[in-house]
Amino acid sequence: MEADIAKLNDMFNLPEVKQEIPEGATIRFANKRNSFMKTDKDFFSVYVVKKSENNIVSTPDNQLVEKANVEISSQKANEIYFKFNDKAALQWQALTQKNIKKAIAIIFDNKVYSAPIVQNVITGGRCSITGDFTHQEAKDMVVILNSGTLLASVSILQKTIE
Repeated sequence: MEADIAKLNDMFNLPEVKQEIPEGATIRFANKRNSFMKTDKDFFSVYVVKKSENNIVSTPDNQLVEKANVEISSQKANEIYFKFNDKAALQWQALTQKNIKKAIAIIFDNKVYSAPIVQNVITGGRCSITGDFTHQEAKDMVVILNSGTLLASVSILQKTIE
């Protein structure tokens, strides 16, 4: 996968491709191959992430989440629940208000671990993420959320790359 990412980075640095990427945006890759693709080839998601002061949830000590945990939902899926601290909760409310029906990227070590779609304004700082991830992947996400990861709005450049 790393060789493929290097090739894609070369492609993204071509002048004719670079001009299509919004100013101030960066390319980020998913942390794993897509499990929804049932083929013998590897596919992974590529994201265009636009960061600015008003679309990142952060605090001076980078401790955003009071508590995160994994539970099994009524649909038998892994669901991640978390609660922001008071300051981050207000930032999260403003961010979700501006990004309804858009993706929010959870980024750690420059890789996108999840990019859930905001369904509605989230007040009070309590959130949940559902998706196509294993129980271990959900537990890993809990560790990342508890570590104080930044969240930023994201645009999907292309769903899959072969």
